[in-house]
Order: sequence, then C-alpha cells, then structure tokens
Amino acid sequence: MPGRDVGAEMREWLQKELEKGHLTPHDVTTGAQISMIVTGGDVDAGTELTENDLLGLERKAFTTLGETDETRGRIEFMLEHGSPLRN
Repeated sequence: MPGRDVGAEMREWLQKELEKGHLTPHDVTTGAQISMIVTGGDVDAGTELTENDLLGLERKAFTTLGETDETRGRIEFMLEHGSPLRN
C-alpha cells in the first residue's frame, strides 16, 4: 500500500481544491475517506494488506460517511430528484 504519507498528500490536495472552490466541504470529507482506503490508512509505505483488511477500511469509511447529515442529504436528494446534491 502507498501508506500514510501518500494519504496525507491526497488530503492536502483535497484541501487546496476546496480553497480554490472546486470541491465542497463534504467532497473533502468523502475524498479523505477514499484516500484512507486506497492508501491503506495509517500504515507504512509498502505494507501489504489482505482483501479483508481493505474490506475493513471500506466498511469503516462507509459507516463514517453514513453517519453524517451531508451523506444522508446526498442520498435523499438523489432518490428524490435523480441528480446529485453538491453539499
């Protein structure tokens, strides 16, 4: 896995894009969760993770995002209107 340093770089990029107005605050929240999954989370670069480890990271991210009002708002809006909500 790329590890925590690459994850930090990804989160820095997300923050810069937010400051430029290209992302919403919840885009950054969602992107940070995705970066945690694809980099392996809080691990050293080169750490090998199992499929179950990755599924655990996905489950953690899904649960974390599902607990936010912003994610629930996006889901409800998509179901009602058939288009994404940019919150």
